[in-house]
Amino acid sequence: MKNVALLPRLSDQGVAMFKNSLRNKEIPEASFYAPYIWYASSGGSPSPTKSNEIADTIREFAMAAGFPESRGAKYAEFDQNVAVYLATNECFSSGEALRNDVWAYLAVVKLPDVVKWRFPSDASNRYLGGVKNAFQRLWIRGVAVDLGEEAPDRWKLLRALTEDASGQVLERTSIASDIRLARNIALVWLQVADKLGRGRMENVTRRAVKELRLLNEVVDLSSLPDDELLKRIIALFINASN
Repeated sequence: MKNVALLPRLSDQGVAMFKNSLRNKEIPEASFYAPYIWYASSGGSPSPTKSNEIADTIREFAMAAGFPESRGAKYAEFDQNVAVYLATNECFSSGEALRNDVWAYLAVVKLPDVVKWRFPSDASNRYLGGVKNAFQRLWIRGVAVDLGEEAPDRWKLLRALTEDASGQVLERTSIASDIRLARNIALVWLQVADKLGRGRMENVTRRAVKELRLLNEVVDLSSLPDDELLKRIIALFINASN
């Protein structure tokens, strides 16, 4: 049986302490959070080393993209590289990736300076666990648009989606929680963008996603077969583009 690496987690109290420090614009040293770090009690073996390796690799991607300088930073390149890395990392093939506190630990304890570089506005939701977390959002993005090892161009959707489209589609909990739905939206987005041009896609995507979320409250989109789901999404984007 494969041994699951249990990653460090930051407790709710630790998150609250960080939010207070963020308001005071004082980010503590990593050691400050020691009392608030914990691991799952069962299901694998605690592995702080794995978490350190993940943080080190993310930092390397950041440095290659211009960190710590903001001027000329290649944020899109950073996002794509980290998304692929996290989506294919075996540590996140278990339930650990579904835990907000795992991602909060990475952002708050290990990589707060990288988060600050990537999101200079200091928005606290980029540090805390959830679909807005600086790194959790990239894991979701990578998993959602991964076309599989056998695909001739596995990461074409990842490269194609604009930041706005990724945010509209993959930072909405109701969509991001359903990988099949998110992937089909991304596929349709690319088809429509090729026809309309990307300059028009921001407004089209916002309207289509708004209507899709309303539709999902009436029709359980996750229960539809692939062909019917795709037809529904295409219709929404066509209507949004008119």
